[in-house]
Amino acid sequence: MSFGGPGDRTRHRRRGPLTVVTQCAGGRYRAATTAMALRAVVAGDVEQAAVYGLAAAQQFAGRHLVVDLVHRDLDKDVVDR
Repeated sequence: MSFGGPGDRTRHRRRGPLTVVTQCAGGRYRAATTAMALRAVVAGDVEQAAVYGLAAAQQFAGRHLVVDLVHRDLDKDVVDR
């Protein structure tokens, strides 16, 4: 497998699953909202990230990453507030 030259930033890129855990500091519903915002950014979902006031999703938009979000409170009404 070749990753490019010394100046190539993709040289250290890894493939495989990445697990991110958001803490429930200040309330577990905030953790769900933080997780949804993070999912939007990493998935490159520019429109959804904009709902959270985040512009960082643009840099992930062309990567076509599959992001699965799991949180026990996502179906609660309070998460949408």
